[in-house]
Amino acid sequence: MCSFDIIVINLDNSTGRLESVSSMLAMENVNWRRLSAVDGRGGMPVGDYVYDNNAALIRHDRPMSGGEVGCFLSHVSALKLFLSGTQKHAVILEDDILIESGFFGQLTDIAEQLDGRFADDWDSLNFSTSVKGFQFKEFEVGGVEIRRSTYMPCGLKGQLWSRTGASAFLESRFAKVIMGPVDREMRSHFARRGRSFVTSSPMTKVAQFESDIDAAEDRWMTMGKPVKTSLRCKVMRHFPDYLNAYIKMKQLQFGLLK
Repeated sequence: MCSFDIIVINLDNSTGRLESVSSMLAMENVNWRRLSAVDGRGGMPVGDYVYDNNAALIRHDRPMSGGEVGCFLSHVSALKLFLSGTQKHAVILEDDILIESGFFGQLTDIAEQLDGRFADDWDSLNFSTSVKGFQFKEFEVGGVEIRRSTYMPCGLKGQLWSRTGASAFLESRFAKVIMGPVDREMRSHFARRGRSFVTSSPMTKVAQFESDIDAAEDRWMTMGKPVKTSLRCKVMRHFPDYLNAYIKMKQLQFGLLK
């Protein structure tokens, strides 16, 4: 079995979530470690990072909440922790994930196929969330269909990373300057890389816990009303992502990109 660096992101007071994920990982008989999540629920977290509020307003029509910034910093910290070691792959999990018995055996087979087919020319596999469009089937392992996707889904409950992919994201402007939620900024990054993958349907589920971010503040409400995406936002953020995803997809289809 592949030896993964399994990292669970967990807030210090989220004991119920930790107990849940701990019991599942114990059943899988794998080594893992807990990363203390950055807690931004009480306001913007203190730390060495750059937050661009103007860019957030342009890209998302609203400022980022402290909880979202904390989530962003937590995922960046997890990738840095992975790269500080020697493991070839990381599995980064949020603490409300649900996995079934034999999950890591399946993930091992998938990682071996990705390495065998693409060597170091693949970045990441999102196995917890699926999305339609800008994708095509690459291979199937044990009944799990793996698709190349240039427009990755939002949601980072569970993700498999290569060292190449982790390094590429951390070195990108999407990681160095916080301009939006981490999953959406990763989507923008992956759309420009064309080296990401997704399962045709999620391999995992989500436990029924209240959102630690939304419990403290509603990200999508302003003055009691839902935030609507403006035309400006769609042009400034969505259009470049769609365009880059389309270009990378065509390059893949014509053999111009591995």
